[in-house]
Amino acid sequence: MAKQITLEEIKSLDHNKLSELLYGMIDTNEELYDRLEKMILSSNPKELVKSIKKDISSIKRGRKFIRHGASFHLSKQIWAIVENIESFLYMEGHSVEAAALLKELMLTDTKVYSRTDDSAGVVSDAYEYAAEVWGKCSVDMDEDVIYSDIQELLVSDDYGVREILSDELPRTVLEKIYNEYYATFDRYLDDEGYGEYKVMSILHKCAHLMQSPKHYIKASILKSEKLDDAELLDIAKEYKYIDDISNVIDTLEKIEYLPRHKLGTLFEMKIWAHDKQGNVTDKVAAYKEFYEKTKEADVLLKYLELLEDETLKLQEKEKALKEVEEYDFSQASRFYKTLNEKELCAKYIVDKQNELKTSSLHTAELKALLKWLRNDHPQETILLLRDLCESSLATKQSKYYGSSIWALGEMLNIEEENDTLSWGIEENSEYIERLLKKHKQKRRFMEMFHSEFE
Repeated sequence: MAKQITLEEIKSLDHNKLSELLYGMIDTNEELYDRLEKMILSSNPKELVKSIKKDISSIKRGRKFIRHGASFHLSKQIWAIVENIESFLYMEGHSVEAAALLKELMLTDTKVYSRTDDSAGVVSDAYEYAAEVWGKCSVDMDEDVIYSDIQELLVSDDYGVREILSDELPRTVLEKIYNEYYATFDRYLDDEGYGEYKVMSILHKCAHLMQSPKHYIKASILKSEKLDDAELLDIAKEYKYIDDISNVIDTLEKIEYLPRHKLGTLFEMKIWAHDKQGNVTDKVAAYKEFYEKTKEADVLLKYLELLEDETLKLQEKEKALKEVEEYDFSQASRFYKTLNEKELCAKYIVDKQNELKTSSLHTAELKALLKWLRNDHPQETILLLRDLCESSLATKQSKYYGSSIWALGEMLNIEEENDTLSWGIEENSEYIERLLKKHKQKRRFMEMFHSEFE
C-alpha cells in the first residue's frame, strides 16, 4: 500500500515548486483548474459570483441526453459548483450571495432530470447537497426572503418536493409554510393521489421540524378523521422525537395491527418508553410480546437477559428451542447460530438432511454458518456442503457450477482434517461417485471437476 501523504508534508514543500507543479497540471485536470480559478477569484466576490453563474448557466443550457455513465461526470460538475459556493462564499461571510446562487442552481434540476439517466441517483445526490448548503446559508437571510425562496423552490411540478426544509429554518417560516399548504390542501387533490402525497409530506416535514406532534396530527386528519394504525405509529415517532413518553405509550396502545416489518419500530418505541420511565416489569413484558410476535432470536436473547428468575429463563429458552425444531432451514439455522446452540443445530441438520435448503441463505451468511459448525461438527458441515453442491447443480446455468466445485473441495478438506472412522454419513468418495454419475451430462461441470481434482 502506498504511503499516505499528509497535509503537513505538503505544507513543508517549497511554495514556488508547488506552484510550478500545479501550473503544469491545470491544462489536463479540469477539476483542479476550476478549483484554483475559484480560489484566485475568492478575493473578488463579484467576479467569483460571475464565474459561478457562468458554471450554472452551462448546466442550464445543456440539451444533450446524458446516459447513465456520463451522469457521474455531471454529478461531479454540480457538486463542484456547490463546493465552490460553500468554500469561497458561504465560508467567507457572503451567505446571501451564496443562497441566491444555490437557488439558481437548484432550479435547473427539472430540466437536468428530464434529459438524464440518473438511475444511480448521483445527480439527485448533488442537488440534495445544494439544498443542504442552502439551508445553512438561509440563517443569515431575512425571513420574508427565506419564505419567498422556499415557495419558489419547494415543489417541482415534475419531480416532487425538493429537500430544502431543515431545522436551520426559523420556526416562524416553517409555520407559515405549514399554514399556507394546510389552507390550500384541497387544491392539490387529484385522481392519482400524488398531489395529496406531496402536500402531506410538506406538512408532516414542517410539523416534525417544528417539533409539534399537534401539527402532525392536524395534517394527518385532513385525509380522514380516523387515523389508521400506520399513521398512529408515525405520530408515536413524533412524540418520541420530543421525548413525550406518556403520549408515546398512549398512542402505541391505540394500534391494533401492523405488518411484520413495522413491528420492530413499534416495540422498540414501547421498550424505549418503559426504559425512560424505569418500568422494568413493562419493559420485560414488551420484550416477551415482541418475541412472541416476531420469533426473532436476537429479541429472545434480550428478553432472556432481563429475566432474573433463572428457572423462568431456562423454561422460556427451552420452549423457544422446542419451537425451532419446526422452523424451515434458514430460520432455524439463524436462530441456532444467534443463540450459539451448535449441538441442536447439528441435530437439526441430521434429522432434516433431506429438507435442507442452503440456497435460501445469502453466500456470506452460509459461509459464516459453515465456519461456525466446522470444527465441532464436521459431518453436519459436510451435509450442508453437499446440499449446496446439489442445489448449484440443479440449475441448468453453468455459472453456478463453481459453487459446487468449491463445496466439493471443502468437503474433501474437512475429511482430511478429521478422523472419519466413527462417522455415520456416507463417505465423500462414494458421494462424489454418485454425484458424477448423476450429472455426467453436464459437460461444463465435468470439465471443471476434472480440472480441479485430477
